[in-house]
Amino acid sequence: MTTQPEAVNLEESPAKNISNETTLKSEASWLQIIHAEIIAVTSAMRKNGRWSSMNTSNFRMGTLGGSMGLRTGRRNIKDSSLKEKKDPLLEGLVRLKQHLESIQDVKDIDALELVQPFLEVICSGNTTGPVAAIALGSIEKFLSYGILGIKSPNIAHAMNTLTSATSGCKFVSSDAISDEIVLLRMLQVLEMALINECGQVLSDEAVCEIMESGLSICCQMRLSEMLRKSAEHSMINMIIAIFERLKSLEDDWSFIESPSDAAEELAEQIHMSTPTATTAASSLDSVEQKTDQDTEESIVEKTDSYTISPISEPVRSLSVSNVIPKPYGIPTIRELLRVLISLLNPHELKHTDSMRIMALKLLNIAFEVGGRSIGRFEILRSLVTDEFCKYAFQLAKTPSVPLLSLSLRVIATVFDTLDAFLKLQQELFLSFLIQRLSVVTDNVDIDEDGKVSFLSTRIETLDTDTSRSASPNILAKSTEKTKNSVDQAPLTPEIRGLLLEYLLQFVRREGFMIDLWYNYDCDLSCGDLFEELVQFLCRNSFPDPQSYSITNYHSLCLDTVCMFITQMAERNLNRVRW
Repeated sequence: MTTQPEAVNLEESPAKNISNETTLKSEASWLQIIHAEIIAVTSAMRKNGRWSSMNTSNFRMGTLGGSMGLRTGRRNIKDSSLKEKKDPLLEGLVRLKQHLESIQDVKDIDALELVQPFLEVICSGNTTGPVAAIALGSIEKFLSYGILGIKSPNIAHAMNTLTSATSGCKFVSSDAISDEIVLLRMLQVLEMALINECGQVLSDEAVCEIMESGLSICCQMRLSEMLRKSAEHSMINMIIAIFERLKSLEDDWSFIESPSDAAEELAEQIHMSTPTATTAASSLDSVEQKTDQDTEESIVEKTDSYTISPISEPVRSLSVSNVIPKPYGIPTIRELLRVLISLLNPHELKHTDSMRIMALKLLNIAFEVGGRSIGRFEILRSLVTDEFCKYAFQLAKTPSVPLLSLSLRVIATVFDTLDAFLKLQQELFLSFLIQRLSVVTDNVDIDEDGKVSFLSTRIETLDTDTSRSASPNILAKSTEKTKNSVDQAPLTPEIRGLLLEYLLQFVRREGFMIDLWYNYDCDLSCGDLFEELVQFLCRNSFPDPQSYSITNYHSLCLDTVCMFITQMAERNLNRVRW
């Protein structure tokens, strides 16, 4: 009976932050589990007429039987013709079973030899959905039980081949529900492969392929909402694992002289395609027709746009390089950030609001887990300070409450983790919130090119040459734009409440008002943000002079002013005591 090896000590591994909680302890022997999975796949295949007549017997007489004079039965011509008709998929599983008989310990088996017969079934394109789902389940079980472990022989090649094959899963389409079950199982395998301890050996190309597959399913509007939400949940778990890894990466990338040149070099090495939404008329994936002797079957397979290196032939014909793949790192994280940020572009008609909401959720998780670590790398930080802020600030003008709420949440998370690098962006955003919440006489506009206009009906009283704001200021424009601006439309109570809540969330941060006064009001190149914010809060702490009604809006502003005064008094008292 084969004993299970001890758990891997991850403290000795480069990725200290990867948990081993995904590895279960099986009380059954690994040899029995592998044999059971082989039988499960072959049994499911033989239920199909294509493999029911295949000769897959691996019965061997052996030397003992020969010495005793035992002979096999005679085979007629029909039997010999059947013998020649062997299916490569079944033969691969049979060879694996024979190989298991010749090894002393299961943990010594080559990881690639273990998974390759199952990967051939997944990628053949001739198997039905249920068969592909069983093969995918076998792979997931090997990862969950630790049969595929970080110390398994040839684990790096096995894991990269596994993710490439799973992302390129092909099977005979039957009905929508059955197809979605296979896609769900595919997502589970990809998620397990990445968050498992073995995921640290995946290459940049493999991880990008995994994330591309997940994003494509999230954006397939023809798929059921349950599958798309499951894909989104899997993406969240994978992003947590990826940005946790960012914390343990070296700072080599933080000292490059030209981040733009490095970004161009990375773009040539690795590239993720931006997913596009599909309508109900679109296919589940790409469907191609394939004739097989008696029947025509539609085969569901992933399109080239979903994969970095599309699989054009079965895994069994792929040659495995002797070079150990380099584990993923900054190139993957940068490409993932680039794709997610590009989905936020409000002027890209191919991107729907549901796609933007999905991208915002994933970005919020990324910034919550690794926001401060992103600040260590200029090549990552530049994506946030430029493209992200440009698109997110424009989304802050949307009338859609769900999109606005999530946009403000992500912006607040970014300012909380990367505030040291976002001085001008914070000035712009706070000014935008103050002006948006103020009376109609003031306005801050962000056009589709990301340019900022501080517009006011009091333009004739302002001297544009003495403006202290470091943000782009176009005060010399006509006031007609102010009168007809979208921002002049009255805010709904829900949107007004959202904007105020997030503005006050900034103010409630410890030491925020002091930092605001020091970094902006004391800087001759910036506006008097502290003064403007205090005036806004005081002005809105009183009831409306027309209706004399006190709303939650006024109460929040008054509470914030009182909180600020209390903090000043406490600081003064502590200074006197000291």
